[in-house]
Amino acid sequence: MTTMRGQALLESLQRTSGDSNRKVVLRGGFVMSMDPSIGNLVGNVVIEGDTLVAVSPDATAGADAIDIDVTGSIVMPGFVDSHLHAWEGQLRSLAPDLSLDDYTVLVHQRLAPHYGADDMQVGNLVTALQCLNAGVTCFIDNSHNSRSAEHSNAAVEGLKRAGIRAVHASGAPLAGDWDQQWPEDLHRLRNEYFSSDDQLLTLRMFAGSPDPDIWTFASRNDLWVSTEMGGWFWSDALPGLLSEHHTFNHCSGMPREAWEVIRDVGVTINTASRSDTIFGIGPPSLPVDQALQYGLRPGMSMDNEICYAIDMFSEMRLLLHMQRAAAQRRLAADEAGPPPIGVNDVLKFATMGGAANAGLDHRIGSLTPGKAADLIVIATDGVNTTPLASVASAAVSFVNTSNVDVVFVAGEVRKWDGALVGHDMRGVQSAAEASRDRLLKASGMALDRFSSAPL
Repeated sequence: MTTMRGQALLESLQRTSGDSNRKVVLRGGFVMSMDPSIGNLVGNVVIEGDTLVAVSPDATAGADAIDIDVTGSIVMPGFVDSHLHAWEGQLRSLAPDLSLDDYTVLVHQRLAPHYGADDMQVGNLVTALQCLNAGVTCFIDNSHNSRSAEHSNAAVEGLKRAGIRAVHASGAPLAGDWDQQWPEDLHRLRNEYFSSDDQLLTLRMFAGSPDPDIWTFASRNDLWVSTEMGGWFWSDALPGLLSEHHTFNHCSGMPREAWEVIRDVGVTINTASRSDTIFGIGPPSLPVDQALQYGLRPGMSMDNEICYAIDMFSEMRLLLHMQRAAAQRRLAADEAGPPPIGVNDVLKFATMGGAANAGLDHRIGSLTPGKAADLIVIATDGVNTTPLASVASAAVSFVNTSNVDVVFVAGEVRKWDGALVGHDMRGVQSAAEASRDRLLKASGMALDRFSSAPL
């Protein structure tokens, strides 16, 4: 798409924003639908309002449709991140070499208690905008700094400002003083922000570790709950509290009996390969291998940006290489275990696996007529992607976030010609820097851009 033609199309999309009858055709792309009944094809994707209505080699939408030529580009569902602490967005790249204990001290004990409501909003906004920029159209916002009703409101407002699809999982702070309004405040949040299931934002709870009281509250109030989970948390008291409305993050070092319960009950799980390796979470065995052994398709998650960027391409690559290395070692040693996975597997984890973790696989995760029009267009004419041979290989092993050319969420354009739409990015940057600097000052620290940790 040339810049001039692209600008004219963008103006047409913006002028008709919110029109439930508007039709958009993405024409001629390499379509990876993630729907087994549709498969991969060269063809067209038709959007009507906020919904996908056709995906086929020759789908049409009439003469009044907005026609977007995406020939040579990859069209696929937006990625879904199963586990992000979005409120930490202004801490991006602050401390790349932390251990888990050091991270807990820095973020939860020193910085989090100084967050005001405005800091929550800017953190969530910064994180959500980078998600959109990177092709992540939905994420589970594990918001464990809900210090007051105002903090929770501001976190939700940050998501709304970004225009992303998200699951706001409200959680209690881990350290410092707070209003003790949680979890009862979720009743108010539900009434004020989440009264409809047919909207971009949905509500659930977040638990920093398995907690029978939190899980019981969630069950009693018909709420999903996301929980940080590892084998060290598992006990015989947990299975009777679980249902298909539970999502487990990390899942490192889980015993056999835990995986059997997860499979039998229908708990959704996700892996966090970069988080686990950089923070040293759990044993060296890969939870993805254990999931595969029990017939589970995990989601993928990026946790936070204090050490590394929101980038599902990097997340897929690391998981792919880690799992294949472990599988190749098993094969060489004639040991049992899952065979090497491939690029199509991690693409499914990052789309349909994440959608299941979000409880939204009926609505997103694949380019299926009737689902929401959450999709991305990846340009393949860059020096890093030409010549193009395998579309799936390019999407996993060659593309980076700068190749994400167009992003739609519920049929609305959020990124166009490689740039985010509708946001004053200099203003966002200024607000994020001011928030970060104030938090550091309140904590008795200063920013040193050449240090691996704040001073």
